[in-house]
Amino acid sequence: VAVGVCNGVPFLGPFALPPDQCIGSSVEGETESFKFECGSTPTAYQYSSADCSGKAINSTTDIGNVTCNGEDCPVVIITTYFGSSGKCEASGDYQSFPIAIGCVVDGGESMDIECEGNTVTTNTYSNTACSGDPRSTTSESSGCQSNSTTYLKYTCGAADKFTGIAMV
Repeated sequence: VAVGVCNGVPFLGPFALPPDQCIGSSVEGETESFKFECGSTPTAYQYSSADCSGKAINSTTDIGNVTCNGEDCPVVIITTYFGSSGKCEASGDYQSFPIAIGCVVDGGESMDIECEGNTVTTNTYSNTACSGDPRSTTSESSGCQSNSTTYLKYTCGAADKFTGIAMV
């Protein structure tokens, strides 16, 4: 049961890439970024910068299953730093992408993802409504987290709690 639907393009499985949010990367000195806008015709743009600045070098209206008549949902930005010697700084190789958060439906289960203060918490449920007692709960600090040779940084959106999101 979908509680609501976020504006966005399906991204990373059940998640949505929100409109007007930038996916950027810098790997081995090569930078690029992408974003899409809903507008009267949904359009994706590619940039030669890591932050969607400057003039787009490419654009397309062929972006697949896009939702532009739903809710503008809050986001969490996940940035992965590769081989950055324990630092979450944009001086080395990195990739940054936003995802819409809240109640995300994935098959027969759901995940309620929320940001409160400096923590991203995911409650996983054995139903599609993010209701009842969670089957599991995980929390990640929004600071720099080590994961072997990569480091992750989570940046929360403006609101404190997000609910009612499902990609269908």
